[in-house]
Amino acid sequence: MRIDDRARRLLARQNAGKGWWPFAYSLLIELQDDWSPENEGILDRIYRSIRGGGGIYKMTHRNRFPEVDELMARTAEEYVGESPVRIHDAAASNAITSLDLLRRLDEWFTSGGQPQAPVTILASDYYDHLDFVTIPGSQWTVAFDINQQALQVIGRRILLSGVSPPSLRYPINRMAHLIYAKRCIEAAAKCLHESIGVRRVPLFHPECLELAARDPRFELRRHDVFQRTQEKFHIIRVMNLLTPKHLTESDVQRGVSACVRSLTPGGTFVFGRTMDDDDGRPCATAISLTPSGPQIAWEVNGGAENRDLILDYCRSSE
Repeated sequence: MRIDDRARRLLARQNAGKGWWPFAYSLLIELQDDWSPENEGILDRIYRSIRGGGGIYKMTHRNRFPEVDELMARTAEEYVGESPVRIHDAAASNAITSLDLLRRLDEWFTSGGQPQAPVTILASDYYDHLDFVTIPGSQWTVAFDINQQALQVIGRRILLSGVSPPSLRYPINRMAHLIYAKRCIEAAAKCLHESIGVRRVPLFHPECLELAARDPRFELRRHDVFQRTQEKFHIIRVMNLLTPKHLTESDVQRGVSACVRSLTPGGTFVFGRTMDDDDGRPCATAISLTPSGPQIAWEVNGGAENRDLILDYCRSSE
């Protein structure tokens, strides 16, 4: 199955500033079945439009944290005596930045004479899939997130939001939403509960899925950052989540506590966010759990905005 030319034309018009149109999330099915780099732009647009709970977007892109990756490679070298070095890239969205990290680690260690980086990377995200439910005997498909929240109602020639009706500026779309959306969502929800006509599609990038299938060093998993992991890690990274922009102070504390309790003694916790969406520079801090207590190991672009608060949380979570 090939991505249709209409999707590419829409993308080209959007990139040229000639309007904006939503893409059907069901294109993810085709992108997973027939992935090629030429479809990266369409895939990126779909990821950017998908919303998880609490307003969290599945939005990231390649080469987003090069300075952080470089310092994480140096940090990983400090744990080589405990090979393999175990790294958890949590809340990693589609995991493409986790793939960037593994490639930088391989470059770092092969330049030192090793055949590949002696590491394992777990890339995780809570919103790791969508369920597409095709209603039997109809043209309608409904996309649900992992909390069974309807995100889109997809018809043959119409696309409706499952979250909110269109603006009053679009009366035809609004009328179609009032007529079809609720009815379709209720029917699809019943099918989802009974596992009828359901297609589950992962939200991890196709390249990451392909690598995870052949390289045991790279694993993809659903994980809630507010829960500690069963295994321990030398390095845990959480970017663009444990910040005042994304979460309340109490939720940041819960996330930090879970991460600290998932680290090995002497482990390193890396956190921060992309402060400026225009130039994309990440501001990040690494905290090492030293025998004398948590200490700042290194920072990028001035460090995370809430580093002092998180440092205090690390101290109280040990």
